[in-house]
Amino acid sequence: MRRRVSVRWLRWREAYNRWLLSAVLVLLGGVGVWRAVDPPRTVVVERPVGRTADPVAAALAERFAVAFLAYDAASPEGREDRLRAIAGDGPVGAAALSIPSDGRRRVLSSRVAQDLDVPSGRRFVIEADTDVDGSMFLAVTVRRGPRGPEVVGYPALVGAPLSGGAVDVAGEGAEVPEDVRAVVERALGNFLAGDGANLRADLAPSATVSLPTVALRLDRVLEARWSERGRSVRATVLVADRHGASLTLGYELGVEQRGRWFVSGVHNNPAAG
Repeated sequence: MRRRVSVRWLRWREAYNRWLLSAVLVLLGGVGVWRAVDPPRTVVVERPVGRTADPVAAALAERFAVAFLAYDAASPEGREDRLRAIAGDGPVGAAALSIPSDGRRRVLSSRVAQDLDVPSGRRFVIEADTDVDGSMFLAVTVRRGPRGPEVVGYPALVGAPLSGGAVDVAGEGAEVPEDVRAVVERALGNFLAGDGANLRADLAPSATVSLPTVALRLDRVLEARWSERGRSVRATVLVADRHGASLTLGYELGVEQRGRWFVSGVHNNPAAG
């Protein structure tokens, strides 16, 4: 059975197909031009600095160092149990179990002083503050095993990691103008006093600030100078605590101009990862 089709309908369908093909070509051409002008951007993820590369391994090294250095002659089995719980029943776990016949040594606090990448794993130098021998530095090597981090070999008593002397940056950079200095002085006074309500008036909308846990009184701003980056101010201040002690402290404040000067941050970013 033949179906009759009007010439007008055939012409309309042909025109529609041409229009649709033209629209697709224009769209594809537009996308090509857009990609040429604004190519896809590469997202670069930076590793935060200032932290150990493997915090779980660092925690294991610190626990081992505390168990290794502490002893109590009245209950030597406690030290043995702690070491074996961390390092197992092998020779490392049983390391140096001979302790003095009397007395004890406690580790009051500990921290990772150095984190080194070595062929056998990661070597952590643990600084331990003890009650009888002062600061001790124990190097503990840890590697990633099939069940997680594990202590490798015997530890070593070492010296403190080397460091240079403190660098005084006071006097570096140009003095800030009076309007900047006034904002810095007012903001620091409220910041140190823990007065968040008044501090907020000098903060930029994007600022994130965490107030000190101990309130201080700002006595005087000794100097306020631009940092070498030119986007922040270094302020050297004289403050007093509630006990009457006087301290000289240094703060770096981010500043930005929005009609007048505002503070965009005080020394550190509490929201940083």
